[in-house]
Amino acid sequence: MDTEQLYRTYPSLKERPDSPHGWIQWKGTDVCMDINCKCGTSTHIDVDRCYHVKCPNCGQVYECSGFIKLTPLDFQPEFTHEPELPSF
Repeated sequence: MDTEQLYRTYPSLKERPDSPHGWIQWKGTDVCMDINCKCGTSTHIDVDRCYHVKCPNCGQVYECSGFIKLTPLDFQPEFTHEPELPSF
């Protein structure tokens, strides 16, 4: 796949949000996802390898972006993960 086709298929690869964010590296794992389309349709899927979704009502196709919003908290919930800082 050339670069132009890659960015057409996965447009979020060019995004760099200014706010705190994470990047999910999709590796074909199972996902349980609620989907809300711009047409107003809300639906749900449980699938393996979900890189794109299509609205069953209007047919709009969406990329499942790897970016996730990181929302600041004023406490630390159980099961909080703290990655190690790289050592150079």
